[in-house]
Amino acid sequence: MSDTYNTVDAFVAGVLNPAAPSITVVLAIPSHTKDGSRIKDQDQRADAALELFARLFGGATGFAALGSYLSKETGDVLRDAPILIESLASHEEINDRNRLRMLGEFAGRLLRETDQEAVFIAVDNTRHYIVAR
Repeated sequence: MSDTYNTVDAFVAGVLNPAAPSITVVLAIPSHTKDGSRIKDQDQRADAALELFARLFGGATGFAALGSYLSKETGDVLRDAPILIESLASHEEINDRNRLRMLGEFAGRLLRETDQEAVFIAVDNTRHYIVAR
């Protein structure tokens, strides 16, 4: 849930007495394929994810990160420089099956089109991996 304030006092009161906590949603846009090749259109994929998150959850922020992943296929530690797309969702938004389906479908396309072993999504501090069948 997001609240809007027109005075500092209203902001302070809103922070001290929140109506309902928001739920954090994070999607990692990978920089490399599972074989280590650079993904040339990472920025465009991040832009598409930002647009999707805005439509699903009202807005989002993207930021560069460094990461690693233990490959279940090879046992190697894979390094990556993902762009993390983060949003704060309301309980209503995150419990909407259609929104979750749209997020899952986007992650599935990302998995296939960027040749990933898995695509990472975190919802409310719980990690989820979209993998190939």
